[in-house]
Amino acid sequence: MRKVLVCLISIFVLLGSYSTVMAEDFNLPQASDGEIHQAQNRLVPLRFLPNQPWYFLITVKEEIDRIFQPSSAKRAQFDLILAGKRLKEAYALVQKGDLQGSSNALLKYSERLVKLDENLNRARSQNQEVNPLVLAMAEQFKSHEVLIFAINDSRKKQASDSDLENAFKKALGAFIASVNNLNQIKPGVRDRFKSATESAKPNESTDTAVPQEEAPKRTYSPRKIIY
Repeated sequence: MRKVLVCLISIFVLLGSYSTVMAEDFNLPQASDGEIHQAQNRLVPLRFLPNQPWYFLITVKEEIDRIFQPSSAKRAQFDLILAGKRLKEAYALVQKGDLQGSSNALLKYSERLVKLDENLNRARSQNQEVNPLVLAMAEQFKSHEVLIFAINDSRKKQASDSDLENAFKKALGAFIASVNNLNQIKPGVRDRFKSATESAKPNESTDTAVPQEEAPKRTYSPRKIIY
């Protein structure tokens, strides 16, 4: 009897552990190989991956280049380039089975999108012209969306990893927040991303759904025009 009880307890523990690490299904569509290839070609090429020896030189150069961007609008544009690179790295690493590396890249992608939104909103507050930039960002975000779909599909095929799960959820939430921010400047932009914004809810529980509230509206008080 005691042995039976121990076996039952072990089974329940294993089932409980399995249920907590199962990959969440966000109901995102799959991206075709052609779409993935096209999306990668539209983003900046990668010279090194984070797991390669000389990668740190790339990040140092990126930070120096960003410092010398002449305006908030230019910094937002540069942040868009860097965000695309981080997302490409995340996809390349998850394809290679480097789940921790992919998690780190996704977190950096999320952080870069936050900076992008900050600089874009700052540019608006300074009366800088941002409409052409918003349209360019929306076009680039279509490539981001494809790679997000591809990463989602790849992560579900890998052994489940809690760090990757959390990093992917954060990256998806940051992407949706940035789309909402663009939509405030150029209404209608969000309609181009319904596959992500309307489908990004886990099947298992609505409690863990990616937040999709619109970014809070901001009141701007322009002081001077900066070109």
